[in-house]
Amino acid sequence: MSSVKYDFMIISRDVWDSCRDHVKNDLIIGYQGKQATRRLGKDQTELKRMRHEKEDADNVHQEKQMLEETTMERIIEMERALVNTNSMGETINSLLNTLEMDNV
Repeated sequence: MSSVKYDFMIISRDVWDSCRDHVKNDLIIGYQGKQATRRLGKDQTELKRMRHEKEDADNVHQEKQMLEETTMERIIEMERALVNTNSMGETINSLLNTLEMDNV
């Protein structure tokens, strides 16, 4: 039995090197996997931040567009009011001229 144990304990250099290389590769792959996971986590955080910035920019753009539209509507209303006021002024002046001619 000791010879079996002794035979079991003897490992060829090639087998030992192969096992060591497998373990080393597994460790490297595990480390690279952890690095990739960390990078992915950072990238996801950056992506969330960029999406939030884009949403903010879109909201600002929409608010600006709404403000411009509202401002244009108010300007148009003011121009109409000015035209109506001028028209009324001309009508009043015409009536005054008529009254003055009638009174003369």
